[in-house]
Amino acid sequence: MVMVLAVCLMVPMGSCSDDDNGNGTPDLTGIWSHIGDGMRQTFVVTESTIKVTIEMSVFEDWLTYRLVEGTYTTDGDNMQITITRIGTPNADLTGSTYYTKDDAEWAAMLLSLEMTDEVLDFIFSVAGDKLTLKDDLDDEGEVYTKGSEAVTPVYQANWAQTFSDDEGEKKMNLTVGAVNFMMSMQFNAQVAWVTVITGEGSIDVNDELEVVTVYLTRVGVLNPQTNEIEYFEPTDPGWDDALANGIGMPASFSLKWSVDGDELTVIIDMNGDGVYDEDSEVYTRVV
Repeated sequence: MVMVLAVCLMVPMGSCSDDDNGNGTPDLTGIWSHIGDGMRQTFVVTESTIKVTIEMSVFEDWLTYRLVEGTYTTDGDNMQITITRIGTPNADLTGSTYYTKDDAEWAAMLLSLEMTDEVLDFIFSVAGDKLTLKDDLDDEGEVYTKGSEAVTPVYQANWAQTFSDDEGEKKMNLTVGAVNFMMSMQFNAQVAWVTVITGEGSIDVNDELEVVTVYLTRVGVLNPQTNEIEYFEPTDPGWDDALANGIGMPASFSLKWSVDGDELTVIIDMNGDGVYDEDSEVYTRVV
C-alpha cells in the first residue's frame, strides 16, 4: 500500500520528459489519474503541492477512501514528498475531516495508508510517457503511464465581481487553484483600487455535490493608521478578531458554485447550517 500511495503522488513526474515551463524546469502541474488493483487515484499537482484522492472499487462503484495533501521537492532523479494533511470522508458523505501532524489521529491516518512517517523518498526515471518508480536502485520498480485526460477544471481561474454600496464602488477578487484559494476585497479610491481585506488558504472540492470547503490559513486587514495590510495567522493573538471584525468570515466555511461560460456563481453557507439559501454572487472570469 505504501507503493500505491507513492505512485499516485509521483506519477506527474512523467511530464518531465516532454514539457517544461520555458526555462528548462519540468512543468509538473496538472490533473492525473491511475487505475489498478481495484483502486483509482486522482490527483492535482501545482508548482509545489500535491493533492490526491484515493478511491476503492466497491460493487462496481468508486468510494473515496482517503484524501492526501502535501508538498514536494526534487533534486535530480530524487523526489521528496512531505504529507501535510490526510482527510477521511464523513459518514454522511457531504464532506471530509482532515488531520495534520498536530492531531492525535495523525499516526492512525498514516497507518491507514500503511505508512509510519509523513516523508517519502523515491528514485524515478521517465521514458516517453512511462514512469518507473523505485524505492532503491535494486528495486525493479513499477511502471505507470502519463494520464491522457489531464484537464484543468473550469473553476480554476481568476474571478472578479464589482459592486457598489453606501461606501462606494468595491471589487471582490477570487483566485481558485487546484488546492489553494485566495480572495481579496478592494475599494475604488478613484486614483487606484485599494485592497482592504485578504484571505488565503486551501480548499476541499466535492465535485459531485459542487460543494467546496474553504480553510483559511492567513487573513489580511488594512490598518487605517499605516495604510498597509496587517496579516494574521491562526497562532496569532489577533486571529479571531481579524476573522470576526476584519473580514467577517469564519476560519472555515462551505460554498456551492457552478460555472457557466465565463461566469462563476457562488452561494456561501455563512451560518454553517448546511442549507445554501443565502444570496448568490456572480463573478466574471478574469483573462
